[in-house]
Amino acid sequence: MIVEELVRNGVVLGGLLAVGLLAARWRRGVWVAWAALVLAVPAAVWLGVLGRTWLPAAPLEPLLGVVGWIAFTQLAARAGGPRIAGPAWLVAWVVGALVGDWGAALLLAPLAPDKATGARWVLAALAGALLLPCGTSALLLLGTTAELRWFGVLLLAIAWPRGRVANEGTARVTALVLIIAAVSWWRPDFAPPVLWGAAAFLAITERPGFGALPGRRLVVLVALAGLVGLARLSGALSEARSGLEVALDSFGAGAAAGVTAIAAVFSALGTEEAASLVATWTLDSTGQLTEPGLAPALALGLAIGGIGPLVAAGLFREGWRRWALGVVVACAYSAWMF
Repeated sequence: MIVEELVRNGVVLGGLLAVGLLAARWRRGVWVAWAALVLAVPAAVWLGVLGRTWLPAAPLEPLLGVVGWIAFTQLAARAGGPRIAGPAWLVAWVVGALVGDWGAALLLAPLAPDKATGARWVLAALAGALLLPCGTSALLLLGTTAELRWFGVLLLAIAWPRGRVANEGTARVTALVLIIAAVSWWRPDFAPPVLWGAAAFLAITERPGFGALPGRRLVVLVALAGLVGLARLSGALSEARSGLEVALDSFGAGAAAGVTAIAAVFSALGTEEAASLVATWTLDSTGQLTEPGLAPALALGLAIGGIGPLVAAGLFREGWRRWALGVVVACAYSAWMF
């Protein structure tokens, strides 16, 4: 009977979470995500899993971290980003590390002489974003490793950016992003509050201030946080994690590649930050990890699957082939490393 209840609860609430996650990328997906949450609350009451613990069960700390990251990368890009000039591969790599993959796409795409070149620059920025925890939302929540940084070198080779680029930037923003990078490298656990502080500083001192924040992305994340909390109470996330760990233990390299591929698909169909919230609380659902390769395999898939920067820059059509090749290489790399 207990098993039947777990399956039932997981199917209902886990299914609504999947609907909200996959709707996150749509232009009107915010309404779908909130509709899923509105349906999930009475469903959780009916299933007997919703109680006073629902709010603490929602991923509040990861949610705040991702919101701070989104605000910082968006505002840093709108403020002009770091002042840097040089070969495109180096500039894109450094800018991606300093202002994240989203911020780098906003900065570099308008500077490209054509869309094909711009797509290469944005992919090279993603390679740089793998260097630091504040580079992507997945690394911010799941952490980065030396293996992920080395994959950034492979992705840079796949992007193969050409030409030269100069981003004018400002001295103030350059100093700020360097401070953020140093803090996130030295103490990754300090990154979320520092990102919040930096975002607040940019919103107050730079134009257009808070008006530059992507409201739709943030509102969708709040709805997904509620859905994640309910799915966690239902036991769906702990069952998912147990299944992933059993697969890694049983099938080894093949399972690691599969985990990376699944994470990349969810990140691409939904959004990286939304999928990262789900992954974070899936890993945190039942205590200590028994398979240490699970977190980096998930982080790699979520990061490489995040097509949001290419889509936001209007370069997905020009960049999807190299992006897809990066996903394939990431799966093979995951099988080798994890």
